[in-house]
Amino acid sequence: MHHTTIWPVDVDGRGLTPIIPDGESPDWSPDGHAIAYVGVTSGAIYLADADGTHRRQVHITGICSPPAYEGFVEAVVFSPDGRDLAFADNAGSADPVLERVPGTGGAARQIDDISSDSGGGSTTGLSWQP
Repeated sequence: MHHTTIWPVDVDGRGLTPIIPDGESPDWSPDGHAIAYVGVTSGAIYLADADGTHRRQVHITGICSPPAYEGFVEAVVFSPDGRDLAFADNAGSADPVLERVPGTGGAARQIDDISSDSGGGSTTGLSWQP
């Protein structure tokens, strides 16, 4: 098991401040007021205020939550309007599945498969375009 911390930094390189322990794959909301991230030890999706306070889990139905193993959710991103989240769910297969859930939680809906010919499709650079 590894531990990571989310550290935002100003564009000039100053202001490096740890705000979220045990988090990875962060994405800022379009309005800059919130951050979505994956909990390293839980594999679940969380939201927090932009300064790292008021952390809360996004409860998702339709998938195994909390996951039985680390690394369940690989990446999470906000929709352009900030209402929904898209995430890569590896659900024990070599190729993740792309799913969508309201930012307030609820039922996950599959959007697409992230597949490759050899298995192990990549979620690197996951983004949501309008």
